[in-house]
Amino acid sequence: MPTDREWFATYDGSADAAALLIDIVRSKLGRHSVLHLRNVVPSGDPLDYWLCIGSALGSPVKCTEDENTGEQKYNDGVWSDVRFKPNRRDSYRYHNVGQPLHTDGAYLPEAGDIVLFYMAKQATTGGGSLFLGAETLAASAEAEAPELLKALTTIPVRFGKQGSEHVTPILRYQGDRLKINWNYYRVLPDQGEVIARLKEEFQSFLKHLVDSGRVLEFTLRDGEVVLFRDQDVLHGRRDYTARDVGDRLLWKSYYTGRSLGANV
Repeated sequence: MPTDREWFATYDGSADAAALLIDIVRSKLGRHSVLHLRNVVPSGDPLDYWLCIGSALGSPVKCTEDENTGEQKYNDGVWSDVRFKPNRRDSYRYHNVGQPLHTDGAYLPEAGDIVLFYMAKQATTGGGSLFLGAETLAASAEAEAPELLKALTTIPVRFGKQGSEHVTPILRYQGDRLKINWNYYRVLPDQGEVIARLKEEFQSFLKHLVDSGRVLEFTLRDGEVVLFRDQDVLHGRRDYTARDVGDRLLWKSYYTGRSLGANV
């Protein structure tokens, strides 16, 4: 497990009303990149409640992926489901296999700054969440693979999906905050040998960090929430046991977090 946890915080919100919780969440996400919220029990619809919390951080992103085509489409309801479906082995969104570390907006020129995950129903076994801060990753690469780190910070990579495209080094500074942009499966083909080699070397290095226990791992329980800055951390998921549709159900939404400051 990483020793530097300045980018992660857990908060027990059992005694806090919504207005107070908004202030606490805004404050903590101003200082941390990942915030795990436990024991918050909304009096009404939980998705309405958490939309209120998220909207206090920034504007909701009313765009999501079509579940069949993968294309971006308008979503007035804001929320997208990550729901187990036994007949959808073609998609990490619906399959119960582990998902490698990535950022959600890797291939989007304009993506949500803040991601909110609400766990409606956790699997009976497995399904743990994985997080790795960009600064922690860079420190590990500097110690173990300095040439890889140099490539990560200097070589622009084209990411894309269904007409959306984003070009950026995998690691870059925005102000004094290190940002990361990564999805192995969204690195566009035909970019030459250098980027093809970088793609494989970086994915192998990430697997090494996961396998050696140097990522943060915790399990979201039913009703719990995690908020995180998508460009500050990588996230992933362990595989889980499921049989029927909805045996695991997570809802996610995105927000432009400009209210948290310029370094979001």
